[in-house]
Amino acid sequence: MAAPFSYDPVSFTSFANSRMKAQGKDVVFRNLALCRRDGSSSYRCLEGDVLRREAGQPGRELCRLRLVGYHPATRSINYVTQGCIKKTDQQRLKEQSEKLLRKGLDVLENLNP
Repeated sequence: MAAPFSYDPVSFTSFANSRMKAQGKDVVFRNLALCRRDGSSSYRCLEGDVLRREAGQPGRELCRLRLVGYHPATRSINYVTQGCIKKTDQQRLKEQSEKLLRKGLDVLENLNP
């Protein structure tokens, strides 16, 4: 049986995120890498990040992945994390805003008049 995605990290990321959302899990995979096909239609990635939110808890955990994989027999996505940092949405927004602002300032400062 063919997998419901093409065998590349971008397609698999999109499939895994859609599958988790359909199951009602607040989990988002990103930056998947070191991916490979196993057997006829199993697929796994050995690097990446996962953002996950636990029900009733503020903020999200950002975790490094040791493994995320698709198993065709069960049609499930399984993942194993190795290190997590819990941050509130406000902390994450502030950090991302500061990064974006720094990047924009760097571009402006490096423009030649």
